[in-house]
Amino acid sequence: PVVNGGGDKPPAGGPGNPPPLPGGLLPSGVRPEDIAGFTPREIGEFAPDQFAAFPAKAMEGFTPGQVKVLPPEVFEEMRPDQFKNLDSKAVEGFTPGQVKVLPPEVFEEMRPDQFKNLDSKAVGVFSSEQLAEIPPKVIGKMNPDQFETLPLAALGGFQPVQVKKMKTDLFRGMAPQAFAEINPDAFAGFSPNKFNALPEELVSIIEPDQFGSFRPKLFKKMSSDLIDALKPESFEGLT
Repeated sequence: PVVNGGGDKPPAGGPGNPPPLPGGLLPSGVRPEDIAGFTPREIGEFAPDQFAAFPAKAMEGFTPGQVKVLPPEVFEEMRPDQFKNLDSKAVEGFTPGQVKVLPPEVFEEMRPDQFKNLDSKAVGVFSSEQLAEIPPKVIGKMNPDQFETLPLAALGGFQPVQVKKMKTDLFRGMAPQAFAEINPDAFAGFSPNKFNALPEELVSIIEPDQFGSFRPKLFKKMSSDLIDALKPESFEGLT
């Protein structure tokens, strides 16, 4: 059996040790090269307590095909340091069922190169809690396909610093019903350029609480056409 002798050992998860992996390997001592050598069938039989004991560095060994066959339940207790060490290519293997159960704190460690490779269908199951934890620099790399598949329920998780980093053109094709679900506080992240690029149909549905979150500097540079498009009730957000 391999014994973990490094400093990459995860916190103890309770009494006893999880059962050994194929070949007699201890989960707490598994290495990237060990992971790479497991067959899809063996990967598909990993238990949550085994996966939870994996050192963060072991994650470097996963391939997209291996990630895809991991049981969704192993991801329920995934640690941020484990997710951080996943190769960007491996992230291509994530399925919607796996992403749906990931703890929100895992998303704090997401890298731009990982997010880029995340399938749009997997993005389509994000929760607002998960979305809120994604670093702004990662949100800044979001592509139109990913943005369009975000579920309405997730849009309430957007934070001002995330909106600030988002590509301006993402909002242009946004459906009104989706725009209406954006967290009102997140509107503080709109720059004048970003706001002035919005279609009139979106500006016309801005609610008072959303409008009230705009930064003062935005009002000085608002397009006159978009000011005309605002509904009168929107201005109630300034009081």
